[in-house]
Order: sequence, then C-alpha cells, then structure tokens
Amino acid sequence: REMGVFAGWNFLGNFSLYIYNEGINMIINIFGGVVANAARAISTNVYSGIISVTESSFSAFAPQTTQMYADKEYRRFRELIFSSTRIISFLYTVIGVPIFYYSSEVLNIWLGEVPEYAIDFTKAMIVYGYIRALHSPLDLCFKCYGKLKAYQIIEICCLLPSLPIAYIFLNSELPLYWAFISMIICNVINNIVIMILAQRVVSLNAIEYIRSCIFPSCIV
Repeated sequence: REMGVFAGWNFLGNFSLYIYNEGINMIINIFGGVVANAARAISTNVYSGIISVTESSFSAFAPQTTQMYADKEYRRFRELIFSSTRIISFLYTVIGVPIFYYSSEVLNIWLGEVPEYAIDFTKAMIVYGYIRALHSPLDLCFKCYGKLKAYQIIEICCLLPSLPIAYIFLNSELPLYWAFISMIICNVINNIVIMILAQRVVSLNAIEYIRSCIFPSCIV
C-alpha cells in the first residue's frame, strides 16, 4: 500500500510537470506560431544538454544520500544534500553562464541560420534550468522520506499557475520570452515553499540551507 501511494503521488507530480511543459508550448504556439515553436525546441535542446551534466553528477550523490537517511544518519544526510546543491550549482554555472553570454555565437555555429526568438528563449531557459537544478536535492529529500502528498500538491499549486500567468503576459503583448519568465517566477516560489516544507518534514534547516548553499551559489 505504501509503495502504491508513493508511486501514485509520484506519477501525479510527473504528469503535472508534463502538462506544465506542454501547456507552455501551446501558449507559445498560440502567440508565436511555428517559428516560436522551433525556437522553443532549440532552447529546450540547449537546456537538456546543460541539465544532463548536473543530473549525472547528482546521480552519484543519490544512492549514498538515500542510504544515510535509511540508516538514520541525519546529520550526514543533510551534509550530502548541501554538498550536492553546491556542486550542482557550480557545474551549472561553469557551463550555463558562458552559453548564456555567447548564446548568439553558439547558436550560429550550431545552426548557421538562427531562427527568430531562439536566442531570447535559450537565455531564458538557461536561467530556468538553474532554478530547476537547485530543485533536485530538495526533491530527493522528499523521496527519501517517502511521503509525497504535501510535496506534490505544493508542486502542482506552484507550477501550474505559470500557464495562465504566461497567457496573461503574452496577451498583454509582452515579448514571447515572458512565457519563460512566468515559469522562472513560479519555480522560484516553488523552491522557497518546498524548502520550508523540507524543514518541517526532514528537519532541513532552511536558514542554514540558504546560508550554506543558495547565498554562495548566487555570489558565484
């Protein structure tokens, strides 16, 4: 029963994330057409390439972190969460910042002819990817704990509103990349709320987490 409940909430969270991503695609298509969709696909490829590096490094932490939680070594568990957050942030910065600043040159080398919106979308997706990368250690906290109900409900409530917000932005004739800004805003809010929930659920000190991980990452 516990495994079924875990799988059910995990499926609901993944399904909501799918709706969230495809919904943004639909909204961009409504206001930008096929050209904007092509630019969105290019920016997603760049994002996927960067995030795959950080996710690969994080996968080295996941088994030991889970074991520390299972063995009730909570101090070591928190240390690994903090360490993985700092390493993910550093790796993403090393790769993402140069691509952000030289996105025009990189896309020219890659594509030759760069579609309209592609540069703006790529820059926005790189910022979005950084927020999502910092989310991974917090996600692992809740999966170690095994009770996903409150976590997934918060995820749904924080992320899905980005769809109507994006529609309002674009309907107000703001540039198309504001659809991604709505995603970034909602993900920042989501990370903050999830961090507060983690303090209650797995005793992850939110102040210490900000001081040891988020603040240094922002400085870098």
